[in-house]
Amino acid sequence: MKMDSDMALTTRRWEEAYRATLALSVEETLIDSREIADVINQIRAARGFVDSKLMFAELGCGSAQTAAVWAYLNQTDRVIGVDICNAAICNAYRVMEFYCICPNRYSLFCKDLRRMPLNDNYIDIVYTGGTIEHFVDIESALAECYRVLKPGGMVFNTVPYLNIGALTYRQRWGNIPAVPVLRQIAEFVHMRLLGGRHMMFGYEMSYTARRLKRLHEDAGFVNVRVERFPVKLVFEFLPTWAVPCATWLATHCRAFWPMVKVIAYKEQA
Repeated sequence: MKMDSDMALTTRRWEEAYRATLALSVEETLIDSREIADVINQIRAARGFVDSKLMFAELGCGSAQTAAVWAYLNQTDRVIGVDICNAAICNAYRVMEFYCICPNRYSLFCKDLRRMPLNDNYIDIVYTGGTIEHFVDIESALAECYRVLKPGGMVFNTVPYLNIGALTYRQRWGNIPAVPVLRQIAEFVHMRLLGGRHMMFGYEMSYTARRLKRLHEDAGFVNVRVERFPVKLVFEFLPTWAVPCATWLATHCRAFWPMVKVIAYKEQA
């Protein structure tokens, strides 16, 4: 699969970011473990039951801290991390070692998640944290997530939400609304006029809940639901007096939610 220009921009941005972290100690690169534990608790709650042994995959894993913490908390589970950036996978090996995860309990792959070296019907839970929105052909990414899931398996995808927030403050990071006309305008401004300089996360799209639900259903998933995904909010570009108001809006008003989570299942055979 040839890498398109949009994916090349995303890969370059993240490769630069993870190469910079290689010069730091592992402790300096880690996200607050409470944030990771909160995400894991949300995944567990969505799953609804706990098997004695699970295969957990973090796709677009970056440093794979979520996979590492999952393995640390669930001593019988195996975890997999997949990321397109070589520097990210180098960081992921360091993070696994930091959490004392035995090498026989994890596998890390430097691959495009649209062509993963994983067998069909192999994974119990697929987690992508802010990943699938970087693919113009999101359909291919979802199809691959579906392929590797076991029947009855669950996908948990977090994605930027297309709303007033995406059309205003998220433009500071070059977000592309996934709707006709607005998408073309945003691409022209951010990629042609500005040369991608504000696209700190690379090519990143935001989606409506309806579109996300349809995309997952078209990929074959069932029982699809889209809900608010709570994230750590940073408004460093706002004056101090405005931060409480912005935080309240992003937390309580759907028109300003930063992210949503899509929970869906592969139908039982």
